[in-house]
Amino acid sequence: MKKTIISIILSLIVATVAAQTNQYPNTTGTITKSGYTYKYRNPRLSGIELPVGVEIYNAANTYLDVRWGHKDGSALTEGESLGYYQDSYYYSYSSKTHDQLRALVNGCFTSQQKGTLRNSKMLVQARLDPMTGTVKDVYFGFRRDYPLVNIPVETFRSIELALKQQLTITATAEGRKFNYMEISWEQEF
Repeated sequence: MKKTIISIILSLIVATVAAQTNQYPNTTGTITKSGYTYKYRNPRLSGIELPVGVEIYNAANTYLDVRWGHKDGSALTEGESLGYYQDSYYYSYSSKTHDQLRALVNGCFTSQQKGTLRNSKMLVQARLDPMTGTVKDVYFGFRRDYPLVNIPVETFRSIELALKQQLTITATAEGRKFNYMEISWEQEF
């Protein structure tokens, strides 16, 4: 009886570990589903790859590797390039917005996924058209040692669609000078 119980427990543990497949095992890759394609790669910081992380994005994006800058090509001011200005300088913003965005992203994960993601963090970055205020691209970034590597791309797709449907901004005159606007936050589980 004791051996049977231990065997059952061990088989459940093995089944759980086997079910948690790393969805993004290589440094780069493509995942194609019906109607969309996602890519993943090591994130880059100032052009340097960071192999400890994963960056996931829709392959049909607008601003991949586009350097943030003025539409007319003029140089960024010192304040702009060093990030001296608050986000509210570029678009209408409230702290409630970030709370709503966190709740929106959190709602796209199943309760089982949320349970496995405890103490994990993910960077969510939405890039928006400054003229229309609509989301064009969504990027996700997290460490390779977080259980987020076990989350299927369908979950990230649902987050992208939710953000595209529910997030809009109103750019200020200063914000409309740029090629895109960016809202990013760290999602904690």
